[in-house]
Amino acid sequence: MTNTVFFIVNMQGLEYKNIHLYILQDVKEFMHTDYTKKAVHGAIVVFVMSILASGFGYILRLMLAKNLIPSEFGLVYAVIACFGLIYIFQHLGLNEALTWFIATHRLREQYSRIKSAIVFVVCFQTFTAIILGLVLIVSADWFAVHYFGNSLAANLVLIHAILLVLLPFETVFQSIFQGFHFMHLYSGVNLVRVLVTLVATYGFLSVGFGVLSVFYGYLVAALVPFVVWFPLFLRRIMPQYSNLAYTVDKKLVSDLFSFGVPVIFTSVAGIVMTYTDTIMLTGYRSLEEVGLYNAAVPTASLLWVIASSLTIVTFPITTELWEKKQHAQLRAGIELLYKYAIIFIIPFALTLYIYPDLILRTLFGEAYMPAAVVLQVLSFGAVLYTIGKVNDAIFLGIGKPRISSRIAITGAVFNIVGNAVLIPSYGMFGAAISTVAGFLVMLISGLYSIRGVVLFRIPWQEWFSTLVSAGFFLGVVEYTKTLFDLPVLLEAVLCLVLGFAAYLIGLILLRAVSIAEVRSILARI
Repeated sequence: MTNTVFFIVNMQGLEYKNIHLYILQDVKEFMHTDYTKKAVHGAIVVFVMSILASGFGYILRLMLAKNLIPSEFGLVYAVIACFGLIYIFQHLGLNEALTWFIATHRLREQYSRIKSAIVFVVCFQTFTAIILGLVLIVSADWFAVHYFGNSLAANLVLIHAILLVLLPFETVFQSIFQGFHFMHLYSGVNLVRVLVTLVATYGFLSVGFGVLSVFYGYLVAALVPFVVWFPLFLRRIMPQYSNLAYTVDKKLVSDLFSFGVPVIFTSVAGIVMTYTDTIMLTGYRSLEEVGLYNAAVPTASLLWVIASSLTIVTFPITTELWEKKQHAQLRAGIELLYKYAIIFIIPFALTLYIYPDLILRTLFGEAYMPAAVVLQVLSFGAVLYTIGKVNDAIFLGIGKPRISSRIAITGAVFNIVGNAVLIPSYGMFGAAISTVAGFLVMLISGLYSIRGVVLFRIPWQEWFSTLVSAGFFLGVVEYTKTLFDLPVLLEAVLCLVLGFAAYLIGLILLRAVSIAEVRSILARI
């Protein structure tokens, strides 16, 4: 179906429920193009490598939890959370802007403009990093005494100042790889960094550096871009880079900042959603509770990798389709993404909800069991977060970051207010509730806003059928738990397998998915 036909149908004033029949034809068209293969292959690569990176990152946390007491463990992540916001003002949204700039100018083969953008972003971010780093060096002792209440924090702040100066070289390469759609290299940046940090931290712990070990590990990993990514960039992506001329003119700067400045607010809001819980827990509660919370949050955030994998790939593909004015295929892709993202995330979220005690005890030990209720609450947040991230990637891809910023700020405000009200009385449970509430606000606002930009059918019926199928999953698992008297891990695996089977049967019987549709997608892959 062409864009012209869709426009005529729309102008005739047909009801939206009739228009969506035409959009379903676009879904079939999308599934028979290379974009299906490109999107799914990219998402799989990012997902697998992100899972590996998250897994090694998780091992890093476990290693720290085993070698540090809960208060020291809490101090590590309190420092990381406190200064996470500083990173946003270092890059000023230019990383996302660079991805968008590369994706659009690559189609026009304007490689000199791409080099100009890369040079500007690296220089600008390095300059701001030096300024912020000097501020941290001067104020390190003040933070240690008046906020963290721990003299060790001063050294951690000083290391962060050095990391700020090195960070732009990694994030810029990520933007380059994403913009050129080298998704294996994009996701490889995180994987290599985590692996190097893990190995280096283990070495520093072995020789007795204690709480400083992980920060020294970060420093070692920050040197990787100079050794690995820059040579790969010159050899694989832009071998002509050295011979290209570049000009940093007013239009270039304007284009980057007009896209990047709204992203700052989105990024700030994201940091607020990620770190204010820990920051406010540090202020109102004990470092032990901060440590407990930071056992539950990364466990739940393993599910966020699924959403991130989808949206990392969606961003440049959306830009490409929008730039080519292939709106019919874009609508089709959005509809498929909304449908299958939820189908995929729900059984994993239910697993966290059903077995939080087992997961935390197995991974962190008995000392972290009080965080089980936090993990249950955040498992619901993972589902909401998935849809919200899809919305965000679409807004960025079509060059409308201001909409994304407005949504993110709204969610962040709800999160901050919720934290201020709930954390003093309910601690980490209140922090988890406010986070999920913020995700819900962002989801609702995103779905409302996106329909005004790209007309498509929100798959309410399929979502409802998926939720009913999730009920089958939950019911089967809870029932079969009463039938077996097996070792805990074996019983959990058996119950989850049966629950997943019930979930798939429910999806098919309730027509959330069809075997023919799945076969068509697999055939394209």
